[in-house]
Amino acid sequence: MENMTQSYYTLADGKSAIDFICLYHLGFFYGNAFKYCVRASRKPGNSAESDINKALVYITSSHNEISVIKRLWMRIYNIFTFSADVQFADEEMSRILRSIILYDDPSSIAARLVKYASKRGINVKPEFEKYGR
Repeated sequence: MENMTQSYYTLADGKSAIDFICLYHLGFFYGNAFKYCVRASRKPGNSAESDINKALVYITSSHNEISVIKRLWMRIYNIFTFSADVQFADEEMSRILRSIILYDDPSSIAARLVKYASKRGINVKPEFEKYGR
């Protein structure tokens, strides 16, 4: 996975997004949302707007991947294995990434992402604006 080792996927502790995706069993939808949040505004040629909107697509579609029961189980598992001291990016994005790792409710994660985008002047697609209310 050479393309997932690019600097825009690398976090402050030197681990890559893929390391966290594998370590915390994030699955397709939560894993992709995590990846797009990590690289938002960092990948040359990709705008933060594009990456935040892609993350929103994945996180709001995640109900198609896992049941509430499985998400709860993964949340409990990750609570015991995740070090809350990890600083991924700015404090607000770190909270969003933590909420993905902890399998928070997709609507709650989407609301945080929309709020994050709004504070930074990043436009979200109209279908995601409802999460900002």
